[in-house]
Amino acid sequence: MKTVSLLCLVALLCVGLNKTKAVSPIYNSFYFFGDIPAKTIFIKNPSYTDSKSFFAGIKTLQFEIFKAGSQEEVNKLLTKFNHNADVESCTAGKLYGDYQSIVLTLKTNKDRAWFVSAFKKAGLYLIKINNNAPVEVDEM
Repeated sequence: MKTVSLLCLVALLCVGLNKTKAVSPIYNSFYFFGDIPAKTIFIKNPSYTDSKSFFAGIKTLQFEIFKAGSQEEVNKLLTKFNHNADVESCTAGKLYGDYQSIVLTLKTNKDRAWFVSAFKKAGLYLIKINNNAPVEVDEM
């Protein structure tokens, strides 16, 4: 009886956690077990306070992509950014384990909506900024 009660409690806890997250259930199941999905953007910047002012105030963004894929996939990603008329350059930096460093330089400052659109066009849909939980780029 104790085993059944414990099993029911764990099941209810998992279902309750999935319903409280705003992100898709597939993402929740990955994050609940500690796995971050591939091609998640990581931005580590101490000057970040909110996404609107942060993205509007930068021309150069250094970020990392978790499990970006093969070198061919990284090159395709860079090409997608470089074909954008607003991008001065987009280059790959060092590979740190599963994290591929990317440096994106713009011709002029752009707003948050531009970054959301550019990330999605490049096939990047999740973002983690500093110690915040990963979210979909639309929700940053």
